[in-house]
Amino acid sequence: MVEKSIGKTIAQARKKKKISQEQLAKYLHVSRQTISNWENDLCLPAITLIVKLCEYLSIDIEQLLIGNVENINIKHVITNEKKNMIKKIGFIALLLISIFIFILLILFLLWNYNKVSVYKVSLKSEEFQLYHGIFVDSKVRKYFQLGSLIPEEESSKDNYGYHIKLYYLNQNKTIMECDYSNSLVISEEYGYQEYFTNKGVEDIYIDISYYENGKEKTLTYPLQFELLFKSDLFHPKKESIATFEISSHTSNSISSFLLQKAGYSYDNNKKIYNKDNFQYNKQLNTLYYSKKKNKNTIFIDYHIDSNWISLYILKSKEILLNLDYDIQENKITCYSLSCKNYEKYLELIQQEYIKIKGSN
Repeated sequence: MVEKSIGKTIAQARKKKKISQEQLAKYLHVSRQTISNWENDLCLPAITLIVKLCEYLSIDIEQLLIGNVENINIKHVITNEKKNMIKKIGFIALLLISIFIFILLILFLLWNYNKVSVYKVSLKSEEFQLYHGIFVDSKVRKYFQLGSLIPEEESSKDNYGYHIKLYYLNQNKTIMECDYSNSLVISEEYGYQEYFTNKGVEDIYIDISYYENGKEKTLTYPLQFELLFKSDLFHPKKESIATFEISSHTSNSISSFLLQKAGYSYDNNKKIYNKDNFQYNKQLNTLYYSKKKNKNTIFIDYHIDSNWISLYILKSKEILLNLDYDIQENKITCYSLSCKNYEKYLELIQQEYIKIKGSN
């Protein structure tokens, strides 16, 4: 038994329903010649038209496709259709993956793209002027140098010792707080906002505290940042390194602010600070104690940088006794049998030093 071809099956079903080739072509939105080519087995209907064709001609898809088909291999046609569909899906998937990779690349570049801005830092105040302040702001490094903080009244310059606090006002974040030094530098390389945030510079304020006429006074100002230079550079992010520096020669000395807070007054003629039996020489970084006992005078000087204390017993200008104490790791060394007789004075000047530093 020779089974009919697909073309003959279509032609027979069409004639049985008394439908012309023009009517079938119009229904399927193809040309009459296409219908003729199908019926003459010159080509096959597209898979997308087979369902609609079978419904219109009232035949089963199996009846149309299964059997000994003449001239055309149906399996080969279906396989080609599947291959074309797979190619389309593969192309779309490749396009989506490419777009996704492109977006990731853009995000990576934006994340690591570094905009460098250099600002001049200043202060608008009737009491103080700020000179040589600079701030370098970038995603991979932030560098801040406060500069020189000068009072407007030059006559009182030597009397002022300042305690400063830098902070973000609205963000409630303290950048740093310490005694003022004109060599104060904050350097935050490849930072994670340990000191500075990435939310701009408009919110940075400074508190300046000092003693005037024996009373503590605190002034608050917004720091002014004037843009001097801006550039775009690309640097990959690295591990966080943040440092806060003040020059070493001022790190052990007692600030004027702490001295005045502890009750010391400044003698402008002698260039020393006085309080009861104590004196402090800022240039030598030495704390002194003197007291008369009977007809003699006990005089002690505490050399803070070298951790060395010298004690003298004086009669007029004659030295009756001289003792030296070496302090290392809280251990006191003295090579005289008389040392223990004067340990209470040693403790006295040490406690005074701790009291001054503790007033911070």
